[in-house]
Parts: sequence; C-alpha cells; structure tokens
Amino acid sequence: MTMSNLGEQFEVIPEIEALARKLHAQTLPEKKNKQRQQRFERDLEITSEAESNFEPDLMGDENQTIRQLNAAPDGQQPMCITFPNGETSYVLKTGLIHLLPTFHGLPTENPHKHLKEFHMVCLSTKPQGVSDDQIKLRAFSFSLADIAKDWLFDLPPNSVTTWTDMAKLFLDRFFPVTKASEIRRIIMSIQ
Repeated sequence: MTMSNLGEQFEVIPEIEALARKLHAQTLPEKKNKQRQQRFERDLEITSEAESNFEPDLMGDENQTIRQLNAAPDGQQPMCITFPNGETSYVLKTGLIHLLPTFHGLPTENPHKHLKEFHMVCLSTKPQGVSDDQIKLRAFSFSLADIAKDWLFDLPPNSVTTWTDMAKLFLDRFFPVTKASEIRRIIMSIQ
C-alpha cells in the first residue's frame, strides 16, 4: 500500500508546510557543515599520525621521483663508456642531437634500422679531424630513450671502449640471437 492509498486523507495546511520547509532549509546547511567539520578533524588526525611516523632522512629531497632518486648524480656521463682520446676535442652540437633518431627499446622497433639511421646522421655531421668512434660514442646516449636508456645506464663501468663494442652490446640486448633464429625459421618455413 502506498502513501497515497492509506485510506485517510490529510489536510495540508500551507503555513505549517511552509514553516517546515523553511526550518529544514535552515538546518540542512548546519548539518552539512557539521559533517564536513567532523570529516576534516578525522582527516587531520589521520594526517598527523602519518606525519609522526614519517622519517624524512630516508627519502632525501621530497620533490624527487623514485626514478630520479635511482638515477646517477647529475653531471656524470654513462659510466659504461670510456671515450677515446682524440687529437681533436669535440663537443656535440645541439643540431646533431636533434637530428638523431630515437630508439625506445620497444619490441616493435628495429635496432638494425636505428643503427643505420644513427650512422648516417653521425657521418653527415662529422667534423674534420674527429674519429667515427669519438662522435658515435658521444652521441649514442642521446639517441636512446626509456628502456633503452635505462639499459645503457645499467651497463658495467668502462665496459665500452669502441663503437664496435657498443653496437655489439646494443644488438645483443635488443636483437638477441633467439630473435634472429626465430626470423630465420619463419623464412625457411615459407619456402
């Protein structure tokens, strides 16, 4: 049975109805404010408990991300590369850095294509008196991003002394022998 079917008819008195609405409208914001105040006080208690358990010594600079905290200190070259001593000192130009292809280390990227494009850019902007190894080793870290750059920074210190070493390590990581064997197997099965 619904409210309209109670059987008895109630007479609505407009003055009482208006007064009830007015009182309800006045008390509603007060109730909401009281609830907000209680929530705020509860959150404040939780926050103060969390702050009392917080040890700032362990975190270091509070504005750094976990990736930044894990990274090497600023100003260091990738420690895996030992640059060759060239007769000419060479500084990378920003124009060269912007021309370099970017390799992210994704499974869909072709590392051979990246090395070819990288080689073309380095040779086209190579100054006179600078060796291929010198320019490629200095520029290579700028052509990597994301997973690939993390891989470079994780290489053991002084493990790369020539461009051939770097290219071999790069291909071993991003185009392993198993991948080459799989492609060879697929090609052989087509014939």
